[in-house]
Amino acid sequence: MNPQEQHVQKIRNILGAIRNEDWSVNEFLINFYNSNNPDIRAQANRNLTYVSGTRYGPEVILDAWTNNVPNRPSRDRLNRALTEQVTRVVVDESTRAYHHADLQLPATSARTAQFSNEFAFSSVLSLYQRLLPCLWIILHALLTAQNDYERRYGYSKQDKDFRASGIMLVIISMLLFGRNRATNIFQLIFGVFLSSAGAGRRVLDVCNHMGLTVSYTTVQRCLRSLTRSARANAIDFVKHSDRLFAIVYDNINFTLRKAGQRIDNTTQQVNATTSAVIALPSKFTRAVHGRFLSRDARKPGLRKDMKKEDLLLTEEKQQHMVASFKRHVQLVLLQYAPGLKKSSKRRKRLLKKSKEHAPHLRPLGFEKTQCFPLPALDEEESSVAGTIRVVTKIFTVLLDMAVGVIESQLRLMVGDWLTIRNLRLMRDERSQEFNPFERMDWIQEASMPFHFQLNAMTLLRRTGLDPKKPEYNRAVELVSHSLIARIMDCTRVLLGKEHLADLKSWKPKWEEFNDLTGRLVEQFASTSAGHDALEHGDEVLAHSIFFIRDALMFFEFNSAIKDADVGRMWMVYDHWLFMMRGAGCHNYGNEILEMKAQFQYEYAPELAEIVEHTWLVNRWGRMGKSIATDRYLEHNNGFMKTMFDARGSASSLDYIINKSSACIEVLRALTHAITSFFRIADYNRGHTEVNSSGDLQALCLDMEIQGIHSFQRRRVPPPVAQGKKARSRKEKVTTGVHDVLEEGRDALIHKGLFEKWKTRTGEGDDAGEEIGEDIVTGTAFDDPEGAMLVDASLDPDLDDESPFSNVDVIISIGEE
Repeated sequence: MNPQEQHVQKIRNILGAIRNEDWSVNEFLINFYNSNNPDIRAQANRNLTYVSGTRYGPEVILDAWTNNVPNRPSRDRLNRALTEQVTRVVVDESTRAYHHADLQLPATSARTAQFSNEFAFSSVLSLYQRLLPCLWIILHALLTAQNDYERRYGYSKQDKDFRASGIMLVIISMLLFGRNRATNIFQLIFGVFLSSAGAGRRVLDVCNHMGLTVSYTTVQRCLRSLTRSARANAIDFVKHSDRLFAIVYDNINFTLRKAGQRIDNTTQQVNATTSAVIALPSKFTRAVHGRFLSRDARKPGLRKDMKKEDLLLTEEKQQHMVASFKRHVQLVLLQYAPGLKKSSKRRKRLLKKSKEHAPHLRPLGFEKTQCFPLPALDEEESSVAGTIRVVTKIFTVLLDMAVGVIESQLRLMVGDWLTIRNLRLMRDERSQEFNPFERMDWIQEASMPFHFQLNAMTLLRRTGLDPKKPEYNRAVELVSHSLIARIMDCTRVLLGKEHLADLKSWKPKWEEFNDLTGRLVEQFASTSAGHDALEHGDEVLAHSIFFIRDALMFFEFNSAIKDADVGRMWMVYDHWLFMMRGAGCHNYGNEILEMKAQFQYEYAPELAEIVEHTWLVNRWGRMGKSIATDRYLEHNNGFMKTMFDARGSASSLDYIINKSSACIEVLRALTHAITSFFRIADYNRGHTEVNSSGDLQALCLDMEIQGIHSFQRRRVPPPVAQGKKARSRKEKVTTGVHDVLEEGRDALIHKGLFEKWKTRTGEGDDAGEEIGEDIVTGTAFDDPEGAMLVDASLDPDLDDESPFSNVDVIISIGEE
């Protein structure tokens, strides 16, 4: 008898025994597993016990049932019975899950740590998988099962398991929230995320009824809690951390436009002041460096020793700028040259070599910066009186510091030119107070780089393109495209090619590549080359040379900020000192003079190092990710305005103060964490540059036709439209092209503006050369036919007749 026949015989014998007892098989099984007899119970338990490494017995029996159901009604009834059993399991799991404390987050007790360093959807997912295994298996099977397309073509979707996990996170969270509103960790986090992204009340309430988020009012309560927690974190850091810190602040403006204009309902401007505590790198501890933040570390009287020679551009500085220019030209060619874009191996080799030769001076490192935004103040800091109120409230109200502690050492306050100017005026105004705190001499101001970048872009547009003040991002795009096209055309000229397309055959080795970029900088990006073109009558070529030089300097400054190299930043500052003056950007030209006086003569070396470290922040702690500190605050303000705009005409300053300004860092981190969890490449979060290919083709073709970078005698730019009328000057116009570097240096060094600046700051010699109204510069700053219609020789801040700062004076020639 074979094994199969033996099995059949055993089954018949067992069935016969069961029938002899007047039982059916089902009755036998029910009584067997429900029996209370110890021996029978022990046998039943052995049948139901899972042994690792073997297949579970009840699972095998269940498979046999489901595979051998005789008809459809019986199969439906069996499936229903199984479903009811699974339902009871899932309900028990969800009951256990919604009581779990880690899945509950009361809005009134939310802390910033729960939304930043302690927050991760991955931990919630693992908790769901542990607490709800049955529901997890069902959902995972549904979401990863093959569809018709996959079965037909044998193709499986990429990252199917990852996508399934994200969907399961949402579904399980909605189910738990539907049973118990207190189990809200996903809904609260997602509601705050939508609010920070600018979602309005209608969107949040609809999502709440869908089970995706908590209600709008709950989100607002959470934002208030996060604001209180963020302020408490800032206070704790300032009072108990051993690290030094700086305060950056700036104004923020909102316009509330009303659709129906009435006496009691009109468009209004909301002005406030936002601020943040910026922690200096960990090496700057109070124990080691705190003693350098004393009033003795500043020696204002030493400013009188500052000489014109301190401003001169030495050979070392000029050689550094040449090396920096070569580096940026090489990057442009490696990115856009037709022959190098396609040759990936060659391009990688050249890029590696170029990186090895890139200049470095004093990089600060890339330690992650701790930032603690503070609640906004209902004050406007644009006036001296407003600045006094802002500074006082930041320290005494927001940071809860005692007056005696505040004035015990220098407090670093950083911002843009207007902020710094008001801090100095405030200190001068309070200099006669008896109380040390009221004298405000404990404030140490520092100008931030981003607003120098803004004014440098104004310089570029004013001298090379248009006298109007530009919108920064669009202006950077325009200058960048123009610079790239000019570098490509210069390369074509140096290689002797007729058309840009001919560069496809250019496959240089490093020596040839490095030599060409050096010749390009020497012939098309140097001051001497520009003046040589002017002397020989080619003003068009000279204009392009000066533009390339100034644009390369701007992008060198941007690169230095990203690399946190303050040495390279100072190199650009040394040139912008003259260029800002030459382009009529006197406020920031004077500020660079102020900085040089402070860092070279007034500050102790240790204090100078501390102040330099306030210039930059690195939110990510990664190389090449540093930004200017004032730009960080501008980013926060921009994020805040997105939330503010969503409220429409119901917006108020209370929303900024209590629900967004202090917790903005947490909201930004939360937005990044959620998008990263769902693998969203958030490319469109920042400014999106327009496609440059069309611009570059058109510009290169026009330069090729016009022969811009080929020398031609007696070639002058076409005239431009006249600007506004203003005071006339009696100067002889010699050229329509401007070298802001040389003309700014001439005005500052040879025409008395340096002495006048020293006199104004209180430490100069009154015997400096007087500058009258009829000063003759011999340049086209006074030519209405030139591109720059600004009289750069007139500094309104130093002119007795025009005491107002930040004024652009437009002039015209030939009018009495």
